[in-house]
Amino acid sequence: MTLAVVLKMTSWGRHVFAIGGNEQAANLTGVPVNRVKVQAYIICSLSAALAAILSVGWSGSANNSLGQSYELLAIASAVIGGANLMGGEGGAYGAFIGSALIFVIRIRCSWPASISNWQVCLSAASSFSRSCSSAFAARDARDPIRGRPCVWKT
Repeated sequence: MTLAVVLKMTSWGRHVFAIGGNEQAANLTGVPVNRVKVQAYIICSLSAALAAILSVGWSGSANNSLGQSYELLAIASAVIGGANLMGGEGGAYGAFIGSALIFVIRIRCSWPASISNWQVCLSAASSFSRSCSSAFAARDARDPIRGRPCVWKT
């Protein structure tokens, strides 16, 4: 939740969203793109290291396939929470809500009567439907009548 406050309330967070939306436009407006990208990669790497330490502590041992299936769940959580796969939209609160929904799906699918492959199917289907709905919304925002960019003919 600290990251959510940092992304919403600081100029660095606005720079991150600007770079995610359009890197060239952010560069033209004076955002130090390379410096902000390096800082974001450092924060991401430190977060991944902390998650790895917690995961190894939880499982009691380290092996090379410990977090193998977590990448789909992380992407699905972010997309369900409102992140755009093309960048520039989303936030930590939405990712938290998306991860809570994925958690509910996983808990429901881990009951004895269900098959474990349904977890992956439901996660993928929910992120796919969210991606399609955001793509259609972006298309309709360009031209609500025909769904394509408006071109003025003179």
